Amino acid sequence: MNYEVAEASPSPEALLTPALFEGGAQVQSVPDTAPGIPPEHSIAIYGTVAEVKAEECWWYRIKSMHSERNKVWVPEHRVLAISKSLYGNTRRH
Repeated sequence: MNYEVAEASPSPEALLTPALFEGGAQVQSVPDTAPGIPPEHSIAIYGTVAEVKAEECWWYRIKSMHSERNKVWVPEHRVLAISKSLYGNTRRH
């Protein structure tokens, strides 16, 4: 049997920089309402980063803080950090 070794394709430029967010980061997604986009992407999701993966760009699986079942993969350009103070300890002193 003869096997050919394929050369590794160069890393996309977007992946030359580290991911902006790590697992557990509090983030929100930016809605995408373009035609043909699945409905779960048409609303903002507020939650935490559950997973990170690299494809053509960095992708984040965001787990909603409002619904355990609501998890969505979002490209990095549609992910923003949210203030921990918005959802942190709200006790008054």
